[in-house]
Amino acid sequence: MSRGTAGEKTATDGRYRALLDFLSATAQQPRKMASRRPLLRRLRRSRTTIVAMVGSCLALVLFLAGTAHALDPNKHITKYIHTCWRVRDGSAPTGGYAIAQTSDGFLWFVSGDMFTFDGVRFTSWDGPPNGGSITKGAPFGQIVQAFGDHAGGLWVFGLRGIVHLKGRVVTSQFQLEGLRTLQNFSEDPDGSLWVVRGNNAISDNPLCHVTDRAVKCFGKADGIPISPVNSILADGKGGFWLGGQTALVHWHDGVSETYPIEALKSNVGQPGIAGLARGPDGALWIGILAAGPGRGLGRFTNGVFQPFVTPSFDGSKLRVHSMIFDRDGNLWVATYGMGIFRIHGYIVDHYGRTEGLASDSVAAVFEDREGILWAATPGEGIDKFRDPPIASFSALEGLGNDFPQGVLASRDGTIWVANLGSLDHIERNGTIASIRTQDGLPGNRVTSMLEDRAGNMWVGVDDGLYPNERSSNGRRGRAPGARNPAAGSTWCRANM
Repeated sequence: MSRGTAGEKTATDGRYRALLDFLSATAQQPRKMASRRPLLRRLRRSRTTIVAMVGSCLALVLFLAGTAHALDPNKHITKYIHTCWRVRDGSAPTGGYAIAQTSDGFLWFVSGDMFTFDGVRFTSWDGPPNGGSITKGAPFGQIVQAFGDHAGGLWVFGLRGIVHLKGRVVTSQFQLEGLRTLQNFSEDPDGSLWVVRGNNAISDNPLCHVTDRAVKCFGKADGIPISPVNSILADGKGGFWLGGQTALVHWHDGVSETYPIEALKSNVGQPGIAGLARGPDGALWIGILAAGPGRGLGRFTNGVFQPFVTPSFDGSKLRVHSMIFDRDGNLWVATYGMGIFRIHGYIVDHYGRTEGLASDSVAAVFEDREGILWAATPGEGIDKFRDPPIASFSALEGLGNDFPQGVLASRDGTIWVANLGSLDHIERNGTIASIRTQDGLPGNRVTSMLEDRAGNMWVGVDDGLYPNERSSNGRRGRAPGARNPAAGSTWCRANM
């Protein structure tokens, strides 16, 4: 056998680089399954048969050359590695409605009590060694929220008080009525906290500034016209956005602007705006705990709340409990009854109980320092999502079937998959499309693929061999007439 020429080596290197480039930039956009024009035209059937390249497998798995994101926004949530600890199978001691992380790396899950998680096991935590239990004392009450500050401390919120811990030792403790489980705190650069009170019993002074030394609350006399308040978000200029039962308020420099939400007129006495988040583009997102026209998930535009709607998604149908933007600019939304949603631009992805989530009612989503996303579901369990070192594709992501026979990386960066009943191709942007018999595939089983030195693709289908040459614009799609054997001919082995 003669050695390959320099041209063959260059072509091979080019295909290898194309494969690595593709894997590094694999982008799983919503599948585009619109039928394409037939890429193969059946020619006169060959009398030869093609030897299958590889045995079938359940999924096509592509190893990544590197990871560019904590949670790659170009992948479906189903492509992340999902781990679930459930109460019913004993792997989780409880569910949760709040999550925090301290500088030692421990995660804290709040469910009335508190549990720590060290990456392996959950441990019940009943209070600091120098203060005994903080949950059983009358001034504190049930734990409803927790927050790990930038200085390494942990703030623990009860129904009637706040405790600040450093090194799990109490450094300060205050009595404060009216706290709830919603998005009720914001950290100042100096490490102090701003807390809002959402209990209906709070008729004034719903915003409080908490330091290690004192608590000071603000209300109508300070320019805050509503009470109670369910959610808070710093505006980045020293002021705050405050989410109430019927309106959004922007409070700054002792004055405020109030923006009533028309659909919440009759919502007095019920939690209204449960979550606030600012996107990378500066847009203010609002999550309302009630669904319906003019409610749900939306953005604040020109002084008006507008539900977020795309051709395939209607944000007004969500009951939003909490939401966050992760470090890659994805908006994660925790809902009651519909699981979690991830929004990147106008692309919406969903993950619920059907896909493996502990419950469709999610109280909190949280991104830890490693970029791992956590979700807490009251009474059901804890979920974790992390980016895998590989990208996997299956029928769930858009392949024609889960029985791939082989893989080919063409020099234009396309990944071709020989499948049972289809010839699939994955574009560099992650779009998947399938060529089936109705699209011109001349058989049922794609057994082999080859790209020759001229860039033409040869495909074995059932017992025939079919060329798929490039058209004048560089795309495949035109099958040529029969070719005369010549130098550089493609040869195949036949089973007799």
